[in-house]
Amino acid sequence: MGERSTPLSRYTGPRMAGDSKGPMKLHARKPTNRWIVVIFLVGMGAVVFLETHPTLLSDLVESNPPLQDRRAAEAGSPGEPQGESVGISSISPTATRVQYSSLKPVLSAIQPLRHHRNCDSAPRIKSTAYRAVLKDGIQSGIQTEKGQGVAKAWGLALIRLPVEQMWMAVNDEESYPGTLPVTVSEVFQGEPYKDGRLVFQKMTLPGPFKDRWWIIKKRAGERLYTATDGRVWEACAQNATDPSLLVGSPLKKHLEGAQPVNWTYASWTLIALSEEITLVEYFTWTDPGGSLPAGPASRFASSAVKRTMAKIEQLARQYKPEDMLHFTRPDGTPLAKPVDVDGLAEPPDADEASDPAAP
Repeated sequence: MGERSTPLSRYTGPRMAGDSKGPMKLHARKPTNRWIVVIFLVGMGAVVFLETHPTLLSDLVESNPPLQDRRAAEAGSPGEPQGESVGISSISPTATRVQYSSLKPVLSAIQPLRHHRNCDSAPRIKSTAYRAVLKDGIQSGIQTEKGQGVAKAWGLALIRLPVEQMWMAVNDEESYPGTLPVTVSEVFQGEPYKDGRLVFQKMTLPGPFKDRWWIIKKRAGERLYTATDGRVWEACAQNATDPSLLVGSPLKKHLEGAQPVNWTYASWTLIALSEEITLVEYFTWTDPGGSLPAGPASRFASSAVKRTMAKIEQLARQYKPEDMLHFTRPDGTPLAKPVDVDGLAEPPDADEASDPAAP
């Protein structure tokens, strides 16, 4: 029979030359506390990421999840198949309808007028991204600022919808829960859809992170709209996070167990390329505060931008013509009048009907 092996923990043998302390005993090395912490943090990071992005695995299998175009199915838009699936994949076919030779003059004319924007913190998107969006339909990225630990995430998309349709979606914050990853989104000062309103929003985060809440002031870009003769529509979200604004408001209950973000800014810029195609520029810039590191969090924002733009497109396709009656343009004029909406013009009162027509 062969020799029996001796466990390492019981092995004794000669020590190195010059060592006078006798035989050496070897012990199996136990993992240090440092490695236990690293493994725990990596595991927690994976759990948080998968919970924050629950559709990650399905996205890898189906990169262009369909979003149902209910408006086309109900109204039967001429020239388009009814019940068409839309989403990120629907943006690409739009790109074939726009050539850079026609887009470049529009961008060149708009560029000198961008200083009229309400959101002066918006990043400047490179021309290469505009060329790429014509091929892919959607582009996104991040832009770092010198001396800032938080990067700005931006997105570009060509969407086959009128600018008015997209305008309603980016100004309808109270429809965001269930569409965007916010659990609460409510106008608490000012009028919904109107310039200068204050909006409270809250996002639920998986443990061990606290939920986040913030307040934004929505501004319509009247100066930019006027300077571009109504071609560029800007909806700017300016940071207004301050708990004192919620004193006496029922929304104060949402602060329990939640933490405010340090600051947040965002903007939607809609450029009407034609009556049916809109070039959408979007950016978001947020410092989440607390134990969420701003730098790494902003790096993930680039992929989230594409999903946000697709969800806003989905929301925009759900509006009906009569919904335009609730909204105003960036200059404050009505988005539509009753006579502009088919079947919605109300009959005049009896005494009004008898009045002679104005000259």
